[in-house]
Amino acid sequence: MDDFSDLIGRTLQGAPETSKVERRGVLSQTIYLEFSEDKLAAYGLQPADLGKLIQARNIIAQGGVFEAGQRQIILTPSGQFESPKAIGDIVVTTTAGAPVYLRDLVDISRGYQSPANYLNYYTWQDSEGHWRRSRAVTIAIYMRDSKQIAKFGESIDAKMTQLHHILPADLIIAHTSDQPLQVKENIHLFWRALNEAIILVVIVSRIGFWEWRLALIMALAIPITLAMTFGVVYMLGIDLQQVSVATLIIALGLLVDVPVVSGDGIKRGLADGLPRKVAAWLGPTKLATAIFFATVTNIIAYLPFLMLNGNTGQFLRSLPIVMTASLLCALVVSMTFIPLLGYYIQRPPKKKELSIEEKRERDFYGFYNRLVGRAIAHRWGVLLGSLVFLVIGGLFASHLKQQFFPEDVQY
Repeated sequence: MDDFSDLIGRTLQGAPETSKVERRGVLSQTIYLEFSEDKLAAYGLQPADLGKLIQARNIIAQGGVFEAGQRQIILTPSGQFESPKAIGDIVVTTTAGAPVYLRDLVDISRGYQSPANYLNYYTWQDSEGHWRRSRAVTIAIYMRDSKQIAKFGESIDAKMTQLHHILPADLIIAHTSDQPLQVKENIHLFWRALNEAIILVVIVSRIGFWEWRLALIMALAIPITLAMTFGVVYMLGIDLQQVSVATLIIALGLLVDVPVVSGDGIKRGLADGLPRKVAAWLGPTKLATAIFFATVTNIIAYLPFLMLNGNTGQFLRSLPIVMTASLLCALVVSMTFIPLLGYYIQRPPKKKELSIEEKRERDFYGFYNRLVGRAIAHRWGVLLGSLVFLVIGGLFASHLKQQFFPEDVQY
């Protein structure tokens, strides 16, 4: 496994997108010295003296620099051990004028680290359906910066195809973590979530505002905001990866808040009889303070992620940055594109808009108020509603867990 994994690692290192290859689970080779304390004592030596003798001869530091005119020549001592025989040739002492070598006092043998500091195993199923557990070597391949992970995966697969006719048939090669596949699945999840978000925003806006024009504006606000977010995160040097894509999915539910408020302000201005140009400008401007602080509140909630240290902080670093960029882009869209779209798309209502008291008694608002009133009047209704929300939340959490941590992937 040491030889085959080394061959695979050197081959994968030749891929243009590969930065480095690491092997984990290979036992380190060790040189063992077996000796008798009585024999060492006969020569006036202690076991600790063996380590000092070996360290004095095993020189790995450079000897200095020799200057010859304008050239500098690095001097490297040749005392580093290259074989067990070189260790045995160390002169320990002299007896009657004859040198005593280390091989005369100890037995030198080559072996593997025992006990091993790290052991790697792989569980697999044979052709008869029985589960087996055997030793394994993990090869970790790292991608270069600013490379596309899809091309990285294709290059690795092409290199592995070249090795199939060299490697033995009984050597098991399995993917324990396929980042290109995970990124592809996350991007597919993001596009599906984007489509669902647009559909839900249109439905909710149509029911809430009872106007298809405002629902259309809300549907257009999402892709405009995401397009701006992609440009901002690209300028900040953040690539599309697992955390940034997951952050965009989370942000889909937040970046429509301020555009909805801005669009509703334009709608109310038109209902009050203002001209379209005035309503498009005055609607978002009157609510600018509320929109700003609503955005800042959501941004501050995610900023503590930047204070995480270590590998966790480095892994989650893009989450607050992408979230902040998306929310700020939503703020810009609500104050610029929403008034522009509202000027060309929204129209004054043909009928006089109902007051708040009248809305509470009619249509969807009346049904909702009567339903909530009955639920509050009956304690069992509140308990039933809480139970329904808990079930829906549990199903949603289970769905997210399956998407980001599928059970068929070995971690």
